[in-house]
Amino acid sequence: MSEHTDALRAHAVLHCNLNTTDITASETFYNTAFDHTTKMTSLGNGTDVTPMGLTEPATSDTRFLWDARGPRSAPSFELVDWQHPAVIPSSGDKVLGYLAAGFRTPALDVVAARLDSAGRATEKVDVTVLGHSRRAVKGIDGEGIGFEVVEVAPSADEPHTTLFSHLRARCADLAATVAWYRDIGFEVVAGETRGDVVSLVLPEDPTFSLEFEQADVDASQIAAHRNLAANTQGLYRIALAVDDVWASRNALADKYDGIPEPAHISMEDIPTGGFTILFLRDPDGTMVELVERPRSAVRRPAAPDQTYMPRVSTI
Repeated sequence: MSEHTDALRAHAVLHCNLNTTDITASETFYNTAFDHTTKMTSLGNGTDVTPMGLTEPATSDTRFLWDARGPRSAPSFELVDWQHPAVIPSSGDKVLGYLAAGFRTPALDVVAARLDSAGRATEKVDVTVLGHSRRAVKGIDGEGIGFEVVEVAPSADEPHTTLFSHLRARCADLAATVAWYRDIGFEVVAGETRGDVVSLVLPEDPTFSLEFEQADVDASQIAAHRNLAANTQGLYRIALAVDDVWASRNALADKYDGIPEPAHISMEDIPTGGFTILFLRDPDGTMVELVERPRSAVRRPAAPDQTYMPRVSTI
């Protein structure tokens, strides 16, 4: 998609998915540690998930967690317990794709102490978020999935609590990855980043970022990542809102080979009854969803506080 097709580009981050082997424990941890609340659940029974690459109808338990901004105003953290086919345990350290869920807080020491009390030891680090190095802690949850928390003062109209803010990700070719994500709507954040780290945001949803870094990987590692099934344990996919998923699909198909057709994924026990979704793979095979969800269905900051909000690079 080119710069003159803004209406076809993604305009908001809807949710980020984590496949879990113990959904109740994961739900308790993320809600308690990061000030989230479960506000929507869905039980799938015989759901057709062939568009996600799975060949059997799925039985699953999905729970959507939100920070204090709530639905429509922020992305959710989506936990999925795949019961059939069952969750495939992670094989070890992840080298590509989404590595850690990121949160921001005005009180890093308080959150770090809370994590320590929950038995989740953390390491003090400096990480790049939205183009700038920031004080942070990082650790792993009970299943070995990465998380990190950065210290950032909230915007004037935001809750003074822990907010879902970013995903840390790794790719094989940073230039190719940035070009691909720009084609679906992201832009590079201007800042002080190192050459091997790039912050990406959707201009209409600037409080959430993808933080990509270059990985030193070989062909076999790339192939293994491409072959990860949709029910693999860990952070697996991100969902982005578009106004017209078919129009967005056709625009992408003009530039890229092998773009599939959108499909309706039924979720009969939620208000929308399901969503029409285009399941894409980025250059490394990491899954990205484009979900038909018009701008009128979300509330994202129109004039965010510049003390935190990024400047989009003109490069």
